[in-house]
Amino acid sequence: MASSTVPRGDENIGWKLEVGTTVTFLAAAIVVALRCFTRWKYSSRGWDDYLMVFGLVYAVSFEYSDLTW
Repeated sequence: MASSTVPRGDENIGWKLEVGTTVTFLAAAIVVALRCFTRWKYSSRGWDDYLMVFGLVYAVSFEYSDLTW
Protein backbone atom coordinates (compact mmCIF):
# COMPACT_ATOMS: atom_id res chain seq x y z
CA MET A 1 0.00 0.00 0.00
CA ALA A 2 1.33 3.48 -0.87
CA SER A 3 2.00 5.97 1.87
CA SER A 4 -0.48 8.78 2.34
CA THR A 5 0.48 12.43 1.69
CA VAL A 6 -1.92 13.72 4.32
CA PRO A 7 0.08 15.19 7.23
CA ARG A 8 -0.37 13.59 10.60
CA GLY A 9 -1.65 15.67 13.48
CA ASP A 10 1.79 16.14 15.02
CA GLU A 11 3.62 17.10 11.80
CA ASN A 12 4.71 20.74 11.54
CA ILE A 13 3.93 22.33 8.15
CA GLY A 14 4.35 25.93 9.30
CA TRP A 15 7.44 26.47 7.16
CA LYS A 16 5.45 25.58 4.03
CA LEU A 17 2.86 28.21 4.90
CA GLU A 18 5.59 30.78 5.58
CA VAL A 19 7.26 30.11 2.21
CA GLY A 20 3.97 30.39 0.33
CA THR A 21 3.05 33.60 2.12
CA THR A 22 6.46 35.15 1.50
CA VAL A 23 6.48 34.32 -2.21
CA THR A 24 2.99 35.71 -2.68
CA PHE A 25 3.82 38.84 -0.71
CA LEU A 26 6.99 39.50 -2.72
CA ALA A 27 5.10 39.11 -6.00
CA ALA A 28 2.45 41.57 -4.79
CA ALA A 29 5.10 44.04 -3.63
CA ILE A 30 6.79 43.96 -7.05
CA VAL A 31 3.48 44.57 -8.83
CA VAL A 32 2.61 47.46 -6.51
CA ALA A 33 6.05 49.03 -6.96
CA LEU A 34 5.87 48.78 -10.76
CA ARG A 35 2.37 50.20 -10.88
CA CYS A 36 3.28 53.10 -8.60
CA PHE A 37 6.34 53.86 -10.68
CA THR A 38 4.43 53.96 -13.95
CA ARG A 39 1.45 55.87 -12.57
CA TRP A 40 3.59 58.48 -10.84
CA LYS A 41 5.93 58.94 -13.79
CA TYR A 42 3.52 58.85 -16.74
CA SER A 43 0.08 59.61 -15.33
CA SER A 44 -1.73 61.27 -12.47
CA ARG A 45 -2.19 59.63 -9.10
CA GLY A 46 -5.59 58.64 -7.85
CA TRP A 47 -7.15 57.55 -4.60
CA ASP A 48 -6.70 53.91 -5.57
CA ASP A 49 -2.92 54.35 -5.75
CA TYR A 50 -2.76 55.70 -2.22
CA LEU A 51 -5.05 52.93 -0.99
CA MET A 52 -2.85 50.32 -2.65
CA VAL A 53 0.29 51.71 -0.99
CA PHE A 54 -1.52 51.85 2.35
CA GLY A 55 -2.52 48.21 1.93
CA LEU A 56 1.05 47.20 1.19
CA VAL A 57 2.37 49.08 4.23
CA TYR A 58 -0.31 47.42 6.36
CA ALA A 59 0.66 44.00 5.00
CA VAL A 60 4.35 44.65 5.76
CA SER A 61 3.55 45.69 9.32
CA PHE A 62 1.30 42.66 9.82
CA GLU A 63 3.94 40.30 8.44
CA TYR A 64 6.63 41.81 10.66
CA SER A 65 4.47 41.65 13.77
CA ASP A 66 3.62 38.03 12.97
CA LEU A 67 7.31 37.10 12.73
CA THR A 68 8.19 38.70 16.05
CA TRP A 69 5.67 36.70 18.10
